Amino acid sequence: MPIGVPGSPIVSPRPAPVEPTHRVVTMDATHRCDACQAQAYVRTVSYNFTFEWCSHHYNLNVDMLTEAYGILETVDERWRLFEVAKLDVSA
Repeated sequence: MPIGVPGSPIVSPRPAPVEPTHRVVTMDATHRCDACQAQAYVRTVSYNFTFEWCSHHYNLNVDMLTEAYGILETVDERWRLFEVAKLDVSA
């Protein structure tokens, strides 16, 4: 029997899914909340609209966004709020 065919003595295993080792930041300090102009950490995209939100206003509006606008994509970078700043103390 050929190798890799189900039922053959040797079947090559599928590679395990690889978790990303870093997160890509697509939003920076120039992105502002559409509700209050604070720094935006969440972008929601629907068929007709793109909204950018601070964490507070996203939490307030997430249900409305899903029901009223049919959100297609959400870029959520709120994890950046909880990162610990790395300080260089070697100097």
